Amino acid sequence: KESPSESISAPLSAEEIYRMIRETAYFKAEARGFVPGVELQDWLEAEKEVRQRLEGAGLESFQTSPGAQRPR
Repeated sequence: KESPSESISAPLSAEEIYRMIRETAYFKAEARGFVPGVELQDWLEAEKEVRQRLEGAGLESFQTSPGAQRPR
């Protein structure tokens, strides 16, 4: 059976990374009861966590583009 890091062999697309960030931000918001006003903080923390997970898995570092969409 493959380990999680072995199952991700190809570089992830920007769309896949965006999905990972979106899901992580959602779970952060859910954990704090969806209290409004800190959505941007959730998103930025999620970006950082996903970047760290990808780098820890030995995948290429990624840069979010300046025009990347963020939740409103």
